Amino acid sequence: MKKKLVKTLRRIGLRILQTIPLLLIVTILTFILLHFAPGDPAQLMLGSDATPEKVEALRDELGLNNPLHIQVWDFLKGIILEGDFGVSFQSRRPVVEDIAQTLPVTIQLSIIGIIVSTIVGVLVGIISAVRQYSFLDNAIRVIVLFAVSMPAFWLGLMLLLVFAVQLHLLPSYGWGTWQQMILPGITISTFPLAMITRMTRSNMLEVIRQDYIRTARAKGLSANKVIYRHALRNAFIPVVTIIGLQLGVLLTGAVLAETVFALPGLGRLVIDSVYARDYPLIRAAVIYIAFIVTIINLIVDVIYTLLDPRIELH
Repeated sequence: MKKKLVKTLRRIGLRILQTIPLLLIVTILTFILLHFAPGDPAQLMLGSDATPEKVEALRDELGLNNPLHIQVWDFLKGIILEGDFGVSFQSRRPVVEDIAQTLPVTIQLSIIGIIVSTIVGVLVGIISAVRQYSFLDNAIRVIVLFAVSMPAFWLGLMLLLVFAVQLHLLPSYGWGTWQQMILPGITISTFPLAMITRMTRSNMLEVIRQDYIRTARAKGLSANKVIYRHALRNAFIPVVTIIGLQLGVLLTGAVLAETVFALPGLGRLVIDSVYARDYPLIRAAVIYIAFIVTIINLIVDVIYTLLDPRIELH
């Protein structure tokens, strides 16, 4: 057991080291793409009435007139040696401070979304599989189809219109109280819930037809033990992949919910930064999100080994 634990930890460490080249590539590509994006940050910061001399002076101050390879090298050197992602063009503060203020809201919203979608999606998927072709199963599949097809921004606006504007039951904006979390949580969890439900149902249907499930039933085990102890454990492995992927989608999809509900999250900050051509903030946000998604994929791989010891990290 100890050797296996050491082996697993060693492979996890190796996987973490493998993320370094990936993050490096993401950083360089993001820097290059933003460099060729239309618009001049200095001109936007000074306004249309600024003289060309002032614009050029600000570009020199921000380092925008340096050759591209010099800008990339200075940026990478700052990250590696000092953990410095640069200074925001808008707030003139280190971008790490701006991200530290907004990232917790996005993470909280994503966690709420994945918890709700996982619990409800798995349970509804099991019920749908156990009662295949029944009225309940057909109703669930129709609802899931609507949930997959429904744009998140439209759902958020409809929830605002009904529950905030017309019924006055829930607040329409803000973050901090449990009432303010309900509508954004529903908005962001609807699509992942539908995907998890579909995957759980299809895998449960495949597993419950296996011989070992028939054997378990023949031994007189209760239906709950057969479903939750034997069938679900084997059917859950592919579902874990979907959950991991949907958590990454939630992090990026939070932009819509944060915009609709005026939440002070990272997604809304990035949208504002795109309009303002705040390149340092955009770069830092992309790197942070890429790192989080990479860690999520690693956690999913580790969960694989816990669900099925025959699976090893590579």
